[in-house]
Amino acid sequence: LVVRAAEASFAGMEEAAHLAMAKGVFWERGAFPQEPELSLWLGEQEETHHFAIEQLLVAPPRETICGGDGGNGKETGRKKAVAGPEEIREACARLVAGLPQGCC
Repeated sequence: LVVRAAEASFAGMEEAAHLAMAKGVFWERGAFPQEPELSLWLGEQEETHHFAIEQLLVAPPRETICGGDGGNGKETGRKKAVAGPEEIREACARLVAGLPQGCC
């Protein structure tokens, strides 16, 4: 079941999100203003199989039936700290570092 906000605003989204049947939110933002410039830039790039990836823990891991270790039954001993706002900003900056200036 998809519920549409009555108005295209954060207030309308919040109202729709409070409905008991709402399980998520889709926000249609429209076209990215620098899309033409990015398309040109992308066309000039050498194709590689390297992708910019950042992986952060943004919430504590959930406990599972198998003991909270991802379900494999083994404890790895590695405990990752939950990323805060500063770590998230730094990761985003690293992700867009190779993009053309002014687009992000």
